Amino acid sequence: MAGGLGGASEFITHNENGFLVGPADAHALRNILSRLCSDRDRLAELSAAATETAADHPTWGRLVRPSQRIYVESGWSSRITRLLRTRKVLIQDVIRCN
Repeated sequence: MAGGLGGASEFITHNENGFLVGPADAHALRNILSRLCSDRDRLAELSAAATETAADHPTWGRLVRPSQRIYVESGWSSRITRLLRTRKVLIQDVIRCN
C-alpha cells in the first residue's frame, strides 16, 4: 500500500499488486486494511503479486551494496549496516497483519 504520489506508485498497480491511497484519505486506508484483514485469500494473492513485483525492481540493499566498498574505506560501514537493518525491521513490522 502506498500513497498515490511518489516513486511507489510507479511499481504498484492498484488492486493488482497493492493499493494506492490518497495522502489524506484515511477513510480509504481504513477500508482497505479492514478488507484485507478479513479476506486472507485476497491478502495472499496481493502479497504474492507484490513479492513478484519487488523481485523485479531494485531494493535499497541492491542500490547500496555496489557503493559499500567506498563506505568501508571511509569508515561509514557500520552506520550503513545499522541503517539497512533498521529499515528491514521497520518494513517487516509494517507488512504484518495480525
